[in-house]
Amino acid sequence: MEIIEKITNDVIYKLSQQPENKTPETIRQLIAFESSNPLEPVILTSDQIEHIAKEVEHQFGLTMEEGTLIVDDENFEPWLHNKKSSENFEPYFWNRYETLLLQNGFAPPVVSSIDNVTNKIVARLEDPDKEGPWDRRGMVVGHVQSGKTANFIGVVNKASDVGYELIVILAGMQETLRSQTQERVDEGYIGQDSSKKNSVDFAESLIGVGNLNHDKIPYSFTTKHKDFDDRSNFVVKKYDDATVLVVKKNARVLEKLRDWLKKNNSSIDGTISNLPLLLIDDEADHASVNTNDSDKDPTTINKRIREILNLFHRKCYLAYTATPFANIFIDPSSEDDMYKDNLFPKDFIISLDPPSNYVGSEKIFGNDDEAIDIVRDIGDIEDIIPLKHKKDQTISCLPESLKKAVNSHIISKAIRILRGQSNKHHSMLVHLSRYKDVQKEVFDLIVQFRQDIEKGVRYYYKLQKEEALNNPYMADLYSMWENDFAAMYSEWSDIQEKLLEAAASMQVMLINGDSPDSLDYKAYKNGLNVIAVGGDKLSRGLTLEGLATSYFYRSTSMYDTLMQMGRWFGYRDGFADLCRIYLTPMTESYFAHISNAVEELREELKEMFAANLTPKEFGLKVRTHPGSLLITARNKMRASETLLHRTDLSGRLVETYVVDLKPEHRKNNLDLFNEISEKLQKIEKAEYSEASSNNYVWKYVSANIVEEFVKRFDNHPRAQMTQTKPILSYLERASEHFPKWDIVFISSRSSKERYSAANGDIDIGIQKRTCNPKGQYEKDNYIEISTRRRVASGTNDAERAGMAEDEIAEALERWKRERQGKADKEKENGNSEKAKEILEKDLKISSIPGRYLRRARRRPLLMLHLVNAYKDIKDEATLVESQLPAYGISFPKRDDIYIEPVEYAVNTTFVKNYYQEFEDDEE
Repeated sequence: MEIIEKITNDVIYKLSQQPENKTPETIRQLIAFESSNPLEPVILTSDQIEHIAKEVEHQFGLTMEEGTLIVDDENFEPWLHNKKSSENFEPYFWNRYETLLLQNGFAPPVVSSIDNVTNKIVARLEDPDKEGPWDRRGMVVGHVQSGKTANFIGVVNKASDVGYELIVILAGMQETLRSQTQERVDEGYIGQDSSKKNSVDFAESLIGVGNLNHDKIPYSFTTKHKDFDDRSNFVVKKYDDATVLVVKKNARVLEKLRDWLKKNNSSIDGTISNLPLLLIDDEADHASVNTNDSDKDPTTINKRIREILNLFHRKCYLAYTATPFANIFIDPSSEDDMYKDNLFPKDFIISLDPPSNYVGSEKIFGNDDEAIDIVRDIGDIEDIIPLKHKKDQTISCLPESLKKAVNSHIISKAIRILRGQSNKHHSMLVHLSRYKDVQKEVFDLIVQFRQDIEKGVRYYYKLQKEEALNNPYMADLYSMWENDFAAMYSEWSDIQEKLLEAAASMQVMLINGDSPDSLDYKAYKNGLNVIAVGGDKLSRGLTLEGLATSYFYRSTSMYDTLMQMGRWFGYRDGFADLCRIYLTPMTESYFAHISNAVEELREELKEMFAANLTPKEFGLKVRTHPGSLLITARNKMRASETLLHRTDLSGRLVETYVVDLKPEHRKNNLDLFNEISEKLQKIEKAEYSEASSNNYVWKYVSANIVEEFVKRFDNHPRAQMTQTKPILSYLERASEHFPKWDIVFISSRSSKERYSAANGDIDIGIQKRTCNPKGQYEKDNYIEISTRRRVASGTNDAERAGMAEDEIAEALERWKRERQGKADKEKENGNSEKAKEILEKDLKISSIPGRYLRRARRRPLLMLHLVNAYKDIKDEATLVESQLPAYGISFPKRDDIYIEPVEYAVNTTFVKNYYQEFEDDEE
C-alpha cells in the first residue's frame, strides 16, 4: 500500500475512535504525528499533508442513509435486542470486521450506517436458538457496484455472533465471481486465506480480520481456488465456530451440496433439525427464479435452492439484488403463486441507500440538472461491427470511437499520475460482443493499437510540443486532452511528460473462458493499468478496480440485464471527473429510462414504508410496473405463446418510442394529427405562448376525443406500452375519475423544420430525435426514436402542459421536501457543507421530475409529437426519417382512487427479435 494511502487510513481509523470533534487542526496534527513514527519516519511535503487532510475531511463528510424497510410482522417476535443485552453476548466477529473496514479507509459515517442497517437485517432473521421449525425469507435491494458485498459480509459476521452455525453464500454463476466473493469472505469474515487453511505456517495464512484477532476462525469448505467438493465426510456440528461455504449457482454444485448435507448432517428422516441455516443468495435475480411452465418442474437451480432449504427445520433465505425488478417478484404465474413461492421475500424487504460518494445511474443518466457529463457517443461502429452479428463476424479495423476511448484512457491515467494516484488501479472495459471469437479479434486489434501508441509516445514525448505533435499518435492524444480533459488539467506539458508512463504500463487482457488472462488486482501492488476485453464474463458482479473508461456496445433493453451490465457504477473518489462511458445513443437512452423507472420504484417503496404496507404489496407493485413487462415475457414464454401481463398505468408516462413506417399507417397517423387539432381548434382555440414553451395546449377536453384518437392511431406492435387495447381499457376504467383531459401539441421553438396543421392555425416546430440505425429494422417497417430518456417528449416542459399554477406549486413543493429531507440527513451526519450545497441548488420549474408532476396534476395529458429522426442528431446530413407522428400520455397518480391494472400482450417473436438477450455462456 502506498505510504500516503496508509497514513490516510491510519488517521481515519484513529479519528474514528475519538468522540470529540474532528477539527482541521486536530486532523493535521495527527497527520504530522503519524508521519513522524520513529519506526517508519516519513517526510511529507506541505502539499502531501494538505492532500491527506482533504481526503480525511472528505471521508468524514460522506454520508449513507440506512435504507427503507417494509415488513410483514405477523407472528414474529423481536429477539435481537434481548440477545445483545445479555451478559454473555460478545460481538467478536463484528468488532473485527468493523475495525477492518475503518483501517481499509471506509468513511466512519459509512461504517456506522453499515452497522445500523445490518442490525436491521439480522433483527429480521430468526433467533438461531429458537426451537424449530421456523422459516424466514427476506430481500436486500442495493445498487449495482454499491457495496452489497460489504453489507452481506457484515450480516454474515453478525449472524455468527448471534449463533448461526452454517452459512451458505450463492455467489453468481461464474467461477471468477465465486472466487472473488470467496476472497472477500476470507478477508472480511474468516480471517484466513482459505486456500492455505491447512498450511503448516498458521500465521502466514492469516489475512484481513485474522490479523486483528484469530481466537475464532470460521471453517470454510470452499477456497478461492476450489468450489464445494462432496468428497468430504465432515459434519458441520464438529466445528466449534461457524461453517461457511461460498458456492456457484451451478446445478451440479448445488446437487452435490444437497446430497452432502443429507448424507453427513441429517437425522434418520433425512432432515436437519439441530442446525440453523442462513442461505445468502447474491444476484438473486439471476438464475434463482422458476422460469418453467407451471405444470413442469421449476428450473434446476431454483429447484436445488429450495431442496437445500427444505432439508432444514430452521432456516433463513436472504436474497440480494441490485434492481427492484427482481425476478423473485415477477416470475410467479399468478399473484397468489408469487406469495406462496418459496423464494419470495415474504417477511421483509430492505432497500439500501448508497453512500453519498456513490456514482450510480441517477448521477450518470438522471435529470439533466443532476447528471454528470461523462457519456460519449459511439456513432461510427455499426458499419464495422453490426449490432446483431454472428460468431464468425470478422473485424478489419477498430472504430475511431474505440481508438478515442483508448486515448481517453491514457490521458486520464496521465492526469491520475499527476494527482498522486500513480499506484492506483486504472481499468478500461471493452464489451462489444458475446462471441469469444469476435472478442479475440477486437483484443488483437487493441493490442496492436496500444503498441503503436507506445512507440509513438516513446520517441516523441520528450520533444517540444510542436515537434512532438508531428507524430500522429501524439497528435491524437493531444486532441483528446484539448477537447475533453483540458478543464480537468490545464497544462499539456505536464501531461506530455507522463504519457510514456501511462501508455507503457497499460496491459490489454482478454477476459473470457478461452483466455488464460485473469484480473488479479492483488498481484499488482503498484496498481494495474489494464484494458479488459470481454463479454458476459465482465458483466455480472465482477469488480473492475479503478474503472475509468468503458466502451459498451450491446443490444438489450431488459431492465435487470442492462443494469447489471453497468460496471461503471460505483466509487470513483479522486477521478470521477476523468471517467468516460462510450455508448450508442440508444443504449444511453435505455439506461436513462431504466434509471427513472428504478427511482420510481424506490420512491414507491418509501411510500409503502410510511403506509406500513407489506412485502406482498410491494411485490404486486413491481409486477404491475411497466418495467416488468418484458422481464416477465422473457422468463415465462414458450414457443409462440402470447403472454398477458397486468400493468398499472396510474402515475405513469407511456409513449410511442417505436414508430410505424408503413406508408398507409404513417399517412393515417399524420391525418389523425391534423384532424384532432382542427377539431380542437373549432371547439376552443389553443393556448399558445411564444415566450414560454411554444406548445399548443387545449384544456378540459372530453375523454371521448382522446379515446377516439387512441382507437384510430396505428400503433406498431413493437411499441409495447402504447398497445391500443390496454390503453383503451385503462381509459374506459378511468373515465369516471378523469372525464376531462388536456392535450398538447409539442412544438420546438428552435426548429427550422415546420409543419402547418388545423388549416394553418397551428405552426409546429418539428422535434429532432436520435434513432437506431434503420437498416436492421427495414423489413419490420418501424423505427425507434429516442432522447436521453428513451421517450419522445424529451423534457419535463411537455408534461407540465395544462397544469394549473397550484398543481405546479404542489409538485415543486413535493420536490423541495425531498431535497430538504436529504439536506437534513446530511446535517444529522455532520456534513453541513453538503446540506448547504443541496439546498442552494436551483430547483427550476422546468426541471421538476415527471413523477412529481404526475402526482400533482388533476387531469391526464395527451401529448402529440412530430419528429425528425437522425442517426446523429448533431449532423443534419444523417436524417433518416421526417415528420414521424408519435404520442404520449401522462397519467395522474391519485392516492384517493384506484383503477384496476390492464393486461398487455407480448409474444415470443417480439422478445427474441427485438430484445437480444445476454446469454450466460459465451460462444
